This record gives sequence, structure tokens and C-alpha cells, in this order.
Amino acid sequence: MYEERKPAPDTALGYLHQLPALILIDRLPIPILAVDAKGEVLHANPALEELLGYDPGNLTGRPLDNLLGRSPDEYQSAIGVLACHGGQPIALRHRNGDPVRVIASDSVFMRRDDPITLVSLHDVTENLWAGGPYMSLGRAHGA
Repeated sequence: MYEERKPAPDTALGYLHQLPALILIDRLPIPILAVDAKGEVLHANPALEELLGYDPGNLTGRPLDNLLGRSPDEYQSAIGVLACHGGQPIALRHRNGDPVRVIASDSVFMRRDDPITLVSLHDVTENLWAGGPYMSLGRAHGA
């Protein structure tokens, strides 16, 4: 099945405006995670799937709690982990059970009533084990 391209816009900015967000997110080489208000994974780009050892599409629909590898009562909500710990290490769970420490960005959706949390993740697992710069932030949340 071949998808025909839309006609090229007159400007470079017009070209950017017509690109679907998910295509751009999937092409980024950094892990990106989108979660809904109930804590269900809406989208994980290929970089995140690779980081956590999952086949393409296998993270979508999973509860974020499963990826955090923690009991539900440890935090107020899975979304709270992403929202309240921006810039601090949190632990995700690799498919094989190993912890993967990441730094989550603040969500690109800024309002409290936005139905989606969308963050980029930076793998700092090696830094934490080696006593790197993120050690000063304390123990990774969810570990």
C-alpha cells in the first residue's frame, strides 16, 4: 500500500505545519512517551521501545504503573511521577526486569487540564551506576 504525498507547500514553515505530530515523534532519536490522564501509555516512539526492550507497538495500551515497576500506593499516581519529578531520575522497568534510570522532561502540554502528558526521556542508567553527575540528585524514584 503506497500513500500519496500531499502537494508541497510554498514555504518551509508550511511544510512543517502539514507534518503529523506522531510521524515527527517517531523519527526523533530520543525516547518519547505519551500517557493519558488514567496512566495508560498512548504512544511510545521506537527509541523508547528500544530502550526498554519492547517490540514495536507493544508498549501502547500498557499501564504506566507496569513500566515503573512499583506498587500503586507508592505515589499518588503514575502521572504524578512524570509530572512531579521532571529533571530528577526515575526508574523504568526494562522488559527483562532490569531498572532503567531516566530523566523525564517537563510535559510539553503545560495546563493541568491537558488530557495527555508527553515527555522526552534521557537514559542516565550508566551515569548513576558510575557515580556520574546525576548521583547528586539522590536515589532514583521508583527504584
